[in-house]
Amino acid sequence: MKEVKCPNCGASIKIESEYQSTVFCDYCDSSFYLPDLYKKKQTNPQVEQSSYTIDLSGYQKTAAKASSIVISVIAVFVMILVGGIVAFILTMSNTGSGGMFGESQPSFIKKVLTFGEEGSGQGYFTDVRSVGVGRDGDIFIAGYSDRRIQRFNSQGEFEKLWLVDEDIYIQDMEVDEQNQVYIVGNGKIYVYDGESGEFLGFFQSGEENYFIDDIAFDPQGKIWAIVRGENLIRFDRQGKPEWFKEGLFENTTGDSELDGHLAIDGYGNIYVNGTFNSVVLKYSSQGEYVNRFGGDGDEPGQFRAMQKVAVDNQGRVYVSDFRGIQIFDENGRYLDIIKHKGVAFGMTVDDKNYLYSVNGTSLIKYKIEGNP
Repeated sequence: MKEVKCPNCGASIKIESEYQSTVFCDYCDSSFYLPDLYKKKQTNPQVEQSSYTIDLSGYQKTAAKASSIVISVIAVFVMILVGGIVAFILTMSNTGSGGMFGESQPSFIKKVLTFGEEGSGQGYFTDVRSVGVGRDGDIFIAGYSDRRIQRFNSQGEFEKLWLVDEDIYIQDMEVDEQNQVYIVGNGKIYVYDGESGEFLGFFQSGEENYFIDDIAFDPQGKIWAIVRGENLIRFDRQGKPEWFKEGLFENTTGDSELDGHLAIDGYGNIYVNGTFNSVVLKYSSQGEYVNRFGGDGDEPGQFRAMQKVAVDNQGRVYVSDFRGIQIFDENGRYLDIIKHKGVAFGMTVDDKNYLYSVNGTSLIKYKIEGNP
């Protein structure tokens, strides 16, 4: 056992532990810190970590693998947080028959169809937040928490209903040219046949902790996905990850993002918006940053509680928030606003340039005509 001399009285003091930081002198009633040469440095217990490499067809990403349990808890917390915010907006914005801000459209936007009311039967809706359109104009609508996928014809007449197999919250939905329905939930993409409702399989980001939040198809039919709020992955036609870019918002605005959404135009340009950053980021078809627009505020072109983003066949960008659907040109210049009944939690544009939106209890279909 080591001993040190008291700096006050010179008495010998025994060191009881090799990790001891201070000692007390019984002779002069003083205490002092031990010099480093008399003590062993205390180290924190090490959590075993393994490294992994995600092979994205030439793009290599190596990182420390965190506990999947911790990541899952964080993902659930974020889902509850975002879901709670959306539920609050839904409750507030749907007060009154015309929503909090009433309804109106710009001259080049014409409302041509609306249907739906709250309920649990066929053709009724409970907190619907996702919409997709099939090859024949069929409309697919998904409930956020009841796992119901409903299909309607182009006139809004009910055709079919099925349930997603797993107990998930449906965060997004897209429909491809084969009428296959892609459902985002529980960090994965589930694929169903749009005609029969048959489950065809699922795929994911390639790493268990990279939860998928939102998806979109590019002009080549490849799927792009937002993962963990602000990272971007591109899949090939077989569902294999082939390209990855991380930290879209943090690298641009300096703030990370928990709830990102995306849309892709006819040239393959990518638009990503973030609920908590209140901006839209534009990237080229190669994933290179182009510009940004928006911001938090109440002026035209600014956002409150931003939701979805969509792009029409003329390259105009539609962004929904608490006040309606704001419209921008391809460079982010503000054009106009659709004062929407409730909040457009889900939006899509079909190949005939119709804009579809869902507000929790109904669908609204708009015809986009000409220029503003």
